[in-house]
Amino acid sequence: IQLHITAEMNKEPYELWTRQNSGLRVGTGTYGDDFDSQVIGLKAGEKKTITVEYAADFSNKDVAGQIVVFEVEILENRRKKSPELTDEMVAKGTEDKYKTIDEFKSETREALEKQKKQQSDDKLKADILDSVISDSKIDIPEIMITQEVDQSLRYFEYQMKQSGLSLEQYLEMSQKTMENLREDLKENAVKKIQTRLVLNAIKEKEKVEVSDEVLEEEVKKWNLPNIKTVEELKNSPQYDIEQLKANIAEEKTGDLLVSLAKISG
Repeated sequence: IQLHITAEMNKEPYELWTRQNSGLRVGTGTYGDDFDSQVIGLKAGEKKTITVEYAADFSNKDVAGQIVVFEVEILENRRKKSPELTDEMVAKGTEDKYKTIDEFKSETREALEKQKKQQSDDKLKADILDSVISDSKIDIPEIMITQEVDQSLRYFEYQMKQSGLSLEQYLEMSQKTMENLREDLKENAVKKIQTRLVLNAIKEKEKVEVSDEVLEEEVKKWNLPNIKTVEELKNSPQYDIEQLKANIAEEKTGDLLVSLAKISG
């Protein structure tokens, strides 16, 4: 669609998302899925106020955890007309992984159900961790926070480059200094550290460990090119085995929390 769009956050213009005669492909999540769902169905000439509350882990850290109010005016609404789906098209499009439309629909439905369950578990896990963190006294060295903010800043700069902006351009458009941006990133950085520390403490208490056999099962799920076993992984210099095991142990510790919560609930 083509549209005029203005964005406000905390009653201040958000210039990065304020554009005239801008093109948008609905479904790509540029402004998030909630925005897309509210703009679907609008016709050329229609205007609408759209309010979106972004999750704390939204990809654009500038709006993560914030409420953004959009004013949109649809200029043009184009739809691609898709040909009727056939068994032959399914087979060709999936390189013969699926032979029929029914088979494709069944597998897709199952994948979506798994995704929905995973999202539900992820939210439960985040809620549990938030509760544990709020009940814990965690002293974090300032140097650790600085390092986490540095890492978040590098990732944020990478995201801006993917959007065609330099970090300097972003700061100019948002009327922020580097100190302002680092302060914006600090809260999320502190939460990441708190989460890691809590999970590590639970991991040690519950003796959550990852053997080579468990790691190999995970490797098979990753579908890495030319790597199907732990030995092949160990022989590849780009992978840190101990760090991979630590990441998997952290994930399993989070899953353990979800399981315990479901049992007690």
